[in-house]
Amino acid sequence: MNDDMPYDYLEGNIAAILGNGAFAVENIRTCVEYGVEKVWLVTRKKNLPSPRLPCWFVHQGIAPVPAKQLLDCFTPMYDQCGFEDPWSYHSVYASKNHEHCTINSHSRFGIGDVTFLAVAWGRCEYVVDILKRCTYHTLHLQSGKKLENVKVIVKALGLIADWGADRFHKIKEMVGTWPGGDHRRILFADPVGMHAANFSSFSTGIGSYVSSLRDKHLMDFPQEYYKLQGMGVLDMLPRHKAIPEEDRPAHQYDAKYATSASMVLDGSLPRVMQKMAGMDVYFHKVMWVVNPFEKYYAECKASWDQYQMDWWKQGFKHDYVPYPYKRDYITAWFERYRANTGPTEGKPGEKYTLYADGRELEKYVPSWEREDGEMPVIKEDEEPAAPLASLPMERTGKLVGAAGEASASEAAGPAEQKSEGPSDEELTAHYRQQQANAGQLQTTNPAVDTAFNELPWDQGGSRYWWATWGTYGRG
Repeated sequence: MNDDMPYDYLEGNIAAILGNGAFAVENIRTCVEYGVEKVWLVTRKKNLPSPRLPCWFVHQGIAPVPAKQLLDCFTPMYDQCGFEDPWSYHSVYASKNHEHCTINSHSRFGIGDVTFLAVAWGRCEYVVDILKRCTYHTLHLQSGKKLENVKVIVKALGLIADWGADRFHKIKEMVGTWPGGDHRRILFADPVGMHAANFSSFSTGIGSYVSSLRDKHLMDFPQEYYKLQGMGVLDMLPRHKAIPEEDRPAHQYDAKYATSASMVLDGSLPRVMQKMAGMDVYFHKVMWVVNPFEKYYAECKASWDQYQMDWWKQGFKHDYVPYPYKRDYITAWFERYRANTGPTEGKPGEKYTLYADGRELEKYVPSWEREDGEMPVIKEDEEPAAPLASLPMERTGKLVGAAGEASASEAAGPAEQKSEGPSDEELTAHYRQQQANAGQLQTTNPAVDTAFNELPWDQGGSRYWWATWGTYGRG
């Protein structure tokens, strides 16, 4: 995984990996790819690893996938490769009938089919124990068991944040996601572990995006932060202090804490929720354009078979292990998802195509492509163009959104007094364009069919909105 990995010592030797998080699971693949004879994974508890296809299924979904369905998606791979029932793992909290389920773990899913294949072939073995001490090429475990002839030890014991960040910011406690509750000091470390009953992603990408979007919004509109303060919302936020005995600084909190803070803040910031609208559809479309089911399924199966071919060539002997997922399994996943969770536009065999210019996905792009602070690009020797659509006029001749509701006849010169507003053709064209753009997300402060409602910049208004307002006749 980095320059500290002793690649030259792996081939033909026995290795031990300490830990069972995503990084530890990823190093199983590293070890077997470099020809290790056997790898022991020493862990206090067995965490849930994830096969590749369930991971793909979660990421392509428009609505989050329930944890109970996710565990059932794991089952074919677990059964095929000798893993325990996924419902029996310590991180699974479920009702007796499995109708309700939450997965609470100190680490995220380790994702990869090769982990399961290595266990099925006997090239990897889990050891639920604690390392007590080491002697020459031997690991002595707390239970009294010995792992002998171990020449490589890989420590993958979890993410440790930098205490220097706490010292630099003089953090006594985190209020929500901010040092001391100050939204102007943005400090972010990946939340540890996972805590969810529904899954929209296995990575930190979506959470990081939402956090960045919220922080930028409050920087652009500080009056919304003070509104939260006045409403007492900040007093409802969770708080986190450093935990020295766990080597965890104050700014390193877990996924449950991050989820609680996000729920409190986002529920009180409707404009942030508006900006996030369409994010799920965008993610869904991207997955089906970049990794459609047939392409991804074929790659997963080919990779599964290729690993076994490579291991046979390296001299390892084992019967062929069939790929546990069949196409009809995934079709059943979609049917169950559609019946219990919500509609989905994507299904095996369906393809999303790009326009000739490659911009089919543009209308699904969330608002970070059309943000409040984004200024139009003006080329040299070119007149500035209005970055937003021109304001239509009502039939009364009044400019919608103009300061003072000035009429068109009052705003126009003497020669234009007879004009009472757009023609029927202009209005028809305008609203047809609106319908055509119905799937597109607008900026937070669209200057189309809206009244003037923006605060001055020095009171927290949007720089972009004020920079473009003059285009519509403010001056």
